[in-house]
Amino acid sequence: MALAGKKHDILNKVKRYFTTKQLLILYQAQVRSCMEYCSHLWDGSVKYQLDSVDRRARRPIVPPSPFYHRTARHRKDLHPYVVDIPRTRTKRFASSFLIRTARIWNALPASIFPSAYNMSTFKSRVNRHLLGKRAPP
Repeated sequence: MALAGKKHDILNKVKRYFTTKQLLILYQAQVRSCMEYCSHLWDGSVKYQLDSVDRRARRPIVPPSPFYHRTARHRKDLHPYVVDIPRTRTKRFASSFLIRTARIWNALPASIFPSAYNMSTFKSRVNRHLLGKRAPP
């Protein structure tokens, strides 16, 4: 695991020179292969820990998407373009442009988004909604 850690550190240092796809290939070839070496001897006892380490190791290489897919735990009235709002530790960040607009975006009803791409329809529905008028279906 120490060798995998060293290779991961090197990969983090050179990541600005590679695309995300290239970094993922390098990670799987260099880091993950070191972690999986003789894993059959572990008999699955460390499989969960290995996956946990793998997820943490991939985080700096492959940034998580700000978009997430709706599951049964989420409200059904959310639109499919909900963005993930990061946790805020300070009031200043909580009132920043990024957080305020993300909350407004997530609060938009699904009826505002047209079924096919149409920017003018979307803009008019958003304006009607934000000005207090009901958006047409």
